[in-house]
Amino acid sequence: MSSNVPASIHLAPGERWTLRLHGLGTAGYQWVCSVEAGSDVVSASLSLLPLPESPPPGGPPPPGSNADYQLDVYAQKTGKATLRLALRRSWQPDKPAEQHLLQVEVS
Repeated sequence: MSSNVPASIHLAPGERWTLRLHGLGTAGYQWVCSVEAGSDVVSASLSLLPLPESPPPGGPPPPGSNADYQLDVYAQKTGKATLRLALRRSWQPDKPAEQHLLQVEVS
């Protein structure tokens, strides 16, 4: 399973860019994001999206359901930045199921 993470994006200062990332929570994986370079150029956040099928009130999610994540990248000022995205288990930080570097140019 692979996410459609581009190698690079170009933004204008003040612009926001979003990307939906597939979830794999039933296997214990979660997405993490870090700004490797250019933390003054961009900021990034990940949020867990609701499941497409609503579980019964107070009930667990349907078996095999994985919630997706949304990556939001905010361009703060002109420059270049590098984001690292990893789909990993908290107890196996050095063994990601997926890992991507995203180059961001803000101009």
